[in-house]
Amino acid sequence: MHANDIAFGIELETTMPANAPTPIGGYHNGLPVAWLPAGWKAERDSSIRTLAPGRKGCEFVSPVLRGYEGLQNVMTAVDAIAARGGRVNHSTGIHVTVTFNGDAANKTAGRNGSKTTETRTPPSDAANQTATTC
Repeated sequence: MHANDIAFGIELETTMPANAPTPIGGYHNGLPVAWLPAGWKAERDSSIRTLAPGRKGCEFVSPVLRGYEGLQNVMTAVDAIAARGGRVNHSTGIHVTVTFNGDAANKTAGRNGSKTTETRTPPSDAANQTATTC
């Protein structure tokens, strides 16, 4: 198996400056982010807690990625999010879905990276919620 035979996607939970103009969609109904690599979306995630004043939660969701180029795509996105004020706290996490031969296996890093769970996830319908800005 070659690295490009393995597809993956990543969700990055962050807090962003409250005045950041990036539009975000509802949960599982993200909107494209013009300043990230093609295909990345921003969506709401109610699990993100913003303890600092002037911050709001925002989850960035990648498109399907593959191999080394996919890893470079993630690094570019992380750098861009940090440059625009993206931060993490105890309530944020990361979710990675990896597909081998069409079978999705999810790895989720718990809050503070303290727990890891493995699950198999069937496709789900996207929630249809209105967009706000993040």
